[in-house]
Amino acid sequence: MKKFISTTLFLFATTISVFAQETEEPKIDVEKAKKEIVNVFTTYKNAIVKNDVKSAILQLDKSSFSYYDEILNTSLRADEAQLNQLDILDRLMVLTVKHRVPKDQLIKMNGKDLLIYALENDIINNNRVEKMGIGDIEINGDIAYGQFLQDNKNIALYLGFSYDQSQWRLDVTSLAEPTGFAIRKLVEMQNKDENEVIFMMIEASTPNQKISKDIWKPIL
Repeated sequence: MKKFISTTLFLFATTISVFAQETEEPKIDVEKAKKEIVNVFTTYKNAIVKNDVKSAILQLDKSSFSYYDEILNTSLRADEAQLNQLDILDRLMVLTVKHRVPKDQLIKMNGKDLLIYALENDIINNNRVEKMGIGDIEINGDIAYGQFLQDNKNIALYLGFSYDQSQWRLDVTSLAEPTGFAIRKLVEMQNKDENEVIFMMIEASTPNQKISKDIWKPIL
């Protein structure tokens, strides 16, 4: 009986040890991770400045590509009612895509293709990225946030990163909340409704291209 109890306790202790090892978070070399995160942003920034889109997208995480999958699907299939239910940033993105990307190209794209097209054709505005940097970095497991530097000064804006496919990568979706907030503030300042401001922004980016009356209709 004593032998049975001893064996049982040993197995129980072994089981606890195994589960503890499985649930224990891997230790992160914080300083090494911070250097990798700064390097990822610098590589992305330099690629954008050189218009090297292929190198730029290698620095992006899976969330970034998933977001553009969603934007593409909505651009192709959503009707006016569904579009008006979107958050203001997503609505701006979808309507900009429908306005800027030729239909015959759009229907052949996947999310990655759309992201590449957006970078190559300035749908994603990276005009200020050359003067940006990353300052203070906070790391929590496989997620990190870096504070933007502009002209070597901290600004109240943070860029997200995730540890994805064995390396740190930039998460463009982390800018959705502050960007949406800025657009809503613009709506308040203009004293107009959201769609009026969205159309104003689209027209400003393409002054020689009229917005189609069919922009609210599904493509597929």
